[in-house]
Amino acid sequence: MPDPATPPSPPGWLDQHSLPIDPIPAETILFRVHRQKLAPIFFGPGAGNPPVFRFDSPSGDYGVMYMGIDLESAFVETLLRNPGLRLVSRSEIDLRRWSEIRVSRELKLARMHGNGLSAMGATALVNTGGYSGSRAWSHAIWSHPDRLDGIAYQSKHDTERKCIALFDRAATAISLGNGPHAFTLSWVTATLKQYGKALDL
Repeated sequence: MPDPATPPSPPGWLDQHSLPIDPIPAETILFRVHRQKLAPIFFGPGAGNPPVFRFDSPSGDYGVMYMGIDLESAFVETLLRNPGLRLVSRSEIDLRRWSEIRVSRELKLARMHGNGLSAMGATALVNTGGYSGSRAWSHAIWSHPDRLDGIAYQSKHDTERKCIALFDRAATAISLGNGPHAFTLSWVTATLKQYGKALDL
């Protein structure tokens, strides 16, 4: 019996059909939360490093950068990864910065949410289940003949928020906008309150 936390594997027919697309128009501003010591534009995990995050390449063939459609999406996906904790460490916040990422041409992203899931033979477990299954989907989308720029998916920690896993083939389609910025205490406090959490000073 399959593990209920494991997403279905990409079906054999996937390469024979066009993928459902979420387009991101040129001049859109996306948001990235990143460690202070790292450049805002960074496609990980980096040469020679094993995969770390959900849609990282399982084989190291390509890099992936994670962003949010808005700042709250990027914040939630990065800093609210442990739902059992009511207090979020101020030191963890202070290690991060946020930056605007400007899109210079239309991005075409695989729609890994809504009706796009069924259209690809996937389920929401791709966004919430074990990482190995999600990475198999990442590779299937990256290697698909449509040559899409990345994946649009629901945040595991707030399904009303949309995030982006951008493949490094789209590196020339983005540039740094405003930033990096430190988080303000008032913004963090107000955002955490929405999720029933507070800042541990």
